[in-house]
Amino acid sequence: MTDSPAPDSPAPDSPVTDSPVPDGPAIENPYSPEPPGTADGPDRVERFSAEIADMALPGGAGSRDRALLWVGVALMASAIVVVIVAYVISHSTTNPLQQRDAIVAALIGLTLAVVGAALFVRYSMAQFLRFWMARLSFDSHAATDRLVDAMRKRD
Repeated sequence: MTDSPAPDSPAPDSPVTDSPVPDGPAIENPYSPEPPGTADGPDRVERFSAEIADMALPGGAGSRDRALLWVGVALMASAIVVVIVAYVISHSTTNPLQQRDAIVAALIGLTLAVVGAALFVRYSMAQFLRFWMARLSFDSHAATDRLVDAMRKRD
């Protein structure tokens, strides 16, 4: 038996390449939101940031949103404390008047929890949706530019 290379392996003196794709012209992705040849450019993020800055989005809303998000977290945390204190008060006495006061305190704690959760969800989603809307606007702008270029080339 001879030690010959397997038919799929390269010859011993040929260079080995790790790429399974043969060399040739690069194929552009037709579904890419970028014009051909610019999708992998190093300045893509910089261009996106510059276009977002040109949109003149309100800058003060971010700090207010972040503050109200943390207010929601604080309300939820304080609600847990209020409910636990109300539970302890209601179970440490046999006086029905104190137990009813503890029920009211527990309902206030639940209200704080619901309001805190609503604030948290609203402002965390606002932060996400603000970025999503900016990205959607950028993609729409790029698609419109591609469509206009295609129409000009056709004419």
